Amino acid sequence: MKIQLPDAIVGDKSTLYEAFIGLVTKYGDQKAYAIELLKLLPQSVKEAPVWFDKLTNMWRYEYGLPFDRLPQQTMVVGTNVYLPVHELYVAVRIADKLLTRGQLLNFLQRLSDRGKHSDVLFEMRPMRDIKANLRTHYEILGRGIGNTTCDWQVTGTLVNVLFDVKNRNKSFVEHLKQIIPTLNSSATNILPTAPNPEDLFKSVENKLNERCYLAQLQGVWIHSRIKEDEDKLTFYFKNSLNKKKVHFVILSDWQDDAFILARNSIIVKVLKRIFRLTESSRFVSQQYA
Repeated sequence: MKIQLPDAIVGDKSTLYEAFIGLVTKYGDQKAYAIELLKLLPQSVKEAPVWFDKLTNMWRYEYGLPFDRLPQQTMVVGTNVYLPVHELYVAVRIADKLLTRGQLLNFLQRLSDRGKHSDVLFEMRPMRDIKANLRTHYEILGRGIGNTTCDWQVTGTLVNVLFDVKNRNKSFVEHLKQIIPTLNSSATNILPTAPNPEDLFKSVENKLNERCYLAQLQGVWIHSRIKEDEDKLTFYFKNSLNKKKVHFVILSDWQDDAFILARNSIIVKVLKRIFRLTESSRFVSQQYA
C-alpha cells in the first residue's frame, strides 16, 4: 500500500547513493568509502526511496513496516517506516569496521528484513563512540543459559562490559491500541496507562550468568519508542531483575544522551566514560497516571 505523505513534509527526492555521498564530510570519510558501504547493502535497501524531511531537516529512506493489527483497522506509519539515512550509514560503517567477515555478511543479510531492519541497525548504536583503545567483540556465545548470545562485549585495561541490545516496540503498540479508539471519537486529553517495564527485559536474564560487576559488568541497552514510566522502571530494575545478572540498563536512541539505571553511581560513571554518553531524562516520564 503506497502512503501519500503531505507536501509540507516532503522536500527533494534523492537516492541512497547521493545521500551517502552527502555524509562523507560529516564523518571524515572519502567518497570512495561511502560508495563501498553502499555496495555492501542488500539490493532492496539500495533501491529504497529517499526524500528530504523538511520537519527534521534530514534525509530519510523508506524501508520499515507500518504498525497494523490495531483497533478499527488503523495503520500507523511514521519513523517506523521512514528512517534517517545517517543512522543506516553509521550502522553499516560501524559493522564494516568492527565485525568479522562472516559476522558482517550475516548482519547485511539481516538488514534486508523490513520487519527487523531497525532492530538490526540499532545493534550497532552502542559502538558509535566507543574509545579506540578498547576491544570489541560481537555476538558473544555461552554467557547465559544454553546457546544464547549477547550482542557485545567491550574489554580493555580494567574494562569488561557484556550486554545485549534491544529495540522494543511493544509498549508503543500497546499505547496505540489505547489511543486510537479515543482519537477516532474526537476526544481530547488522552493519557495512556503507564507501560509495563517487564516488556523491555524479555529474554535478557537468560542471556547472562550471575557475575560480580567488579569482574564483569553486565546489562542491557534498550531503544523504546515511547517514554517509559520512570518510577515503575526504576522499581522493576531494583526489585525484579536479578541484581547479579543485570547490573545496568541504558535507554537511548541514536543521539548522545541516555537514561542510565545502575546498581551504584560508579557503574554509571564507567558507562558514561566508555560509551561517551551524557545523562538525560528524555527517555522517561513521571506524567503517567
